[in-house]
Amino acid sequence: MTFWHGCKVAFPYILTTAAFLVVSIYSAIFMMSNKISDLRTWLALALTATFIVCCIGTLALIIGYGAGTMTFTTGFLQWLGGVTIAEVAGIVAIVFNFFFKSPSGAAAVTPK
Repeated sequence: MTFWHGCKVAFPYILTTAAFLVVSIYSAIFMMSNKISDLRTWLALALTATFIVCCIGTLALIIGYGAGTMTFTTGFLQWLGGVTIAEVAGIVAIVFNFFFKSPSGAAAVTPK
């Protein structure tokens, strides 16, 4: 086994682990240094960090499958694609709702 083959086999695992560690540590440092106590902001940051780790993990699985170091069934790959689309749609819905939600009480007021 050559060095390159060993790197090729380990790359998806290293990528996923590094992404998890970097995003988790950076998120924790950011939240503690800014003293975030608002639950909505904390949940938004936690969801964003989870989203980033899941996307990088999915990318690592795809790279591992494409490089031939991992083998998956067709059903699993179809499920993985569907879950990735649902994940992106969910985070887009959350962000859209956050930015474009009408202020409370604004819908009841009608201009004359």
